[in-house]
Amino acid sequence: MRLWACKPREIFWSGKSQALYKRLFEDLVDVAEEYELRQNPQVIITDLQLAAINATKREFQDVVNKVCFFHTAQYIWRKIQSSGLASHYSADERFSLKLRHLSALAFMPAGEIPAAFDELKLHMPEQASVVTEWFESTYVHGLFRRRSRAGAARSPPLFPPWMWSVYESMHEGYPRTQNSVEACHRRWETVVGKAHMSVYRLVEEFRKEQRRVQTEWKRVLRGEPSTSRPHAVASHDERIPNIISERAARPHMMDYLRAIAHNISL
Repeated sequence: MRLWACKPREIFWSGKSQALYKRLFEDLVDVAEEYELRQNPQVIITDLQLAAINATKREFQDVVNKVCFFHTAQYIWRKIQSSGLASHYSADERFSLKLRHLSALAFMPAGEIPAAFDELKLHMPEQASVVTEWFESTYVHGLFRRRSRAGAARSPPLFPPWMWSVYESMHEGYPRTQNSVEACHRRWETVVGKAHMSVYRLVEEFRKEQRRVQTEWKRVLRGEPSTSRPHAVASHDERIPNIISERAARPHMMDYLRAIAHNISL
């Protein structure tokens, strides 16, 4: 096993096992101690990889592990695709909007999500029942284990609401996604995906990326605005916090979720 680190926010490695993530966090702690850096993260945002989540819990026992909203939405989209509903989703805006209500649940307090889902489920299209039931068992209530006189017993969901709700994170100023990291990944996919990539070319790309990040960091230190985003994305990102802050104006849960769903995409 080998780890390659080209700068503080990126690490190149050979797999995604829990053992590898554990080694990663141990090495990061060692580096932090060597340079006398603070190493008490309060929140760690990961994608939906249990290996990363479990390794985080073992190494940083007091940290709050949150799931990136972008990845939550992407997993819903993949389920829509694997269920054969992608064409219907693209062609029918009402159908699409209903399914986006599932990801809109992430903008509710974690403790309110189970009851909100139960109400939302009553309004979901019958054609989307496979997606709805998958979301319920994976992200909300868990799988049925058995039925008894006391009622149905469920196993805990794989990703409980407290893990993927971004409501509290937004109030506390934490990011809801890893999109800055995802943008970097897409740049590397473009470069590394080219045929016959030489070691020399790869090293040169490392250096170019390092210079780009250093320039970006200096701009942030000077208080300059970050690189502009597409207008539609920026508009949606601005509307969502406003909808959350004005939640009292939409006392009915479905009205609130609908407003959020209009401003997100899968």
